[in-house]
Amino acid sequence: MKTLITTIVIGITMLNAKANHHSSAFNLKMFDNGMFSVVIDNSVCLSTNVFSTQNIEPGYHKLKVTRFVQSPYGYNQVSTVVFKGWISIPPKSVVYAQIDYRRQLDVVRVD
Repeated sequence: MKTLITTIVIGITMLNAKANHHSSAFNLKMFDNGMFSVVIDNSVCLSTNVFSTQNIEPGYHKLKVTRFVQSPYGYNQVSTVVFKGWISIPPKSVVYAQIDYRRQLDVVRVD
């Protein structure tokens, strides 16, 4: 009975270690700290001025960033795509990125 319990505990520990072994984090902001919405791998996130996600799998991810801008006559806001492309997340890292005024994704730092 002891060996069965020990085996189960070791198995659960190994599964937990494997699940968090290669996980990474991704942080994103705009150059002017403005509000934006993020769609990453077809998962919609709420509007924010700093986007942060933990436990993201390493590899390539599809990223789409939109923001609301004032229409030319100022009556309503229009959603425009600021960035749309693929990003690469390295394993076991924290990626800090920013979208600059030219609508390009700049990786500021990778820890």
